[in-house]
Amino acid sequence: MPDRRYKIIFVSPHGTDDPKAASGTAYFFSRALNNYIGDVQSCGALRSRYMDTKDLRGLFSPWTWLYLFNKAEEIFWRVLGRKHPWYQTPSVAKYLAKKIEKKLETGDFDLLIADKASVEIAFLKTDLPIVYFSDATFHAMLDYYPSHINLSPRSCRFGEMFEAKALQRADVFVPYSRWAAESAVRDYGVAPEKIRRINFHVRYLEEAQSEVVPERTLDVCKLLFVGVDWERKGGDIAVEAMKLLNQMGVPSRLLVCGCPVPEEYRADSRIEEIGFLDKTSPQGKKRYQELFDSSSFFILPTRAECLGLVFADALASGLPVLATDTGGIPDVVEDGETGFLLPLSAEGREYAEKIKNVWLNRALYKKFENKSRERFKERFSTEIWKREMNAVIEQALKPRMPAR
Repeated sequence: MPDRRYKIIFVSPHGTDDPKAASGTAYFFSRALNNYIGDVQSCGALRSRYMDTKDLRGLFSPWTWLYLFNKAEEIFWRVLGRKHPWYQTPSVAKYLAKKIEKKLETGDFDLLIADKASVEIAFLKTDLPIVYFSDATFHAMLDYYPSHINLSPRSCRFGEMFEAKALQRADVFVPYSRWAAESAVRDYGVAPEKIRRINFHVRYLEEAQSEVVPERTLDVCKLLFVGVDWERKGGDIAVEAMKLLNQMGVPSRLLVCGCPVPEEYRADSRIEEIGFLDKTSPQGKKRYQELFDSSSFFILPTRAECLGLVFADALASGLPVLATDTGGIPDVVEDGETGFLLPLSAEGREYAEKIKNVWLNRALYKKFENKSRERFKERFSTEIWKREMNAVIEQALKPRMPAR
């Protein structure tokens, strides 16, 4: 373990101050780095439309005109029925690279860590070692994730180019899942030795977890659903599973956290809307933990998922998981060990039958509880993350160290 703290410049599209942006990954990740690895400076929210200044001078800044021009192109493609993210163009990528280069001039840094920032580092000119973290490659997301379906031809071409350049620029690529790692090798020709996997759950690195599996009530089967996108996360399937469980003689409720319940389900008293919880506040964090500790199963029949750190939240509480066998989920949820992975074609009945079989077998339910906690401690502990993170940084720095 190194005896010094690294000086790290952190690059993320949305900065490190917003816990709601991109599931809070950059927010929690940067704080974990600062707590355990080194001194972190952020480049800020690089894709903000107000990057340069928020006063009237901003109307005449180069960034404002660049943003407006590319936003107009985005609207043009939207009229044609295509997606075309305004930031996914060479002009924006080169401007962002210049902004980062100016930030690098303000300090003496050891390395640069980029989190989901292929656009930002594609044209970056620096001698600093770069460690590139991402939960997916652009190619893996194409026609899979909602934001990457029906993209304009130009957006597809630029996205592939930025990803290829970012992977080429990086000294080490750290994918969040095997799914992303395999895409980097298969679709972009990244050498396997350049890839380092880390199993980490940044939200839990700030505090020790209880060694005690929560005592759960046995009178009602509580299904916990957490997500900000009802449709993509498979909310309708979760509702169907809850209703069928009740028809099967298993009293059940569905707790919905993170998104509003659709109007068509609001009259059902068995569905409880929790709303969005701010996990950076003591009250929000406490309530969030209580939901996992008091629920019976975690259900997320998601249609597309890069990884889903929320599954590690379930493991931490010993909560059996029911999810879809897609994307990076199999890296967190082990089918038959910590829960069940069902095909995309599975409907509410398949989920309900799995839940019923475990719920009515208390010994089997306890086995899932204990195995989930065991897996969390084995794969997501602070000590393991610190050791693996330092190994990644040492690999990035190694080629640049002078020969002895």
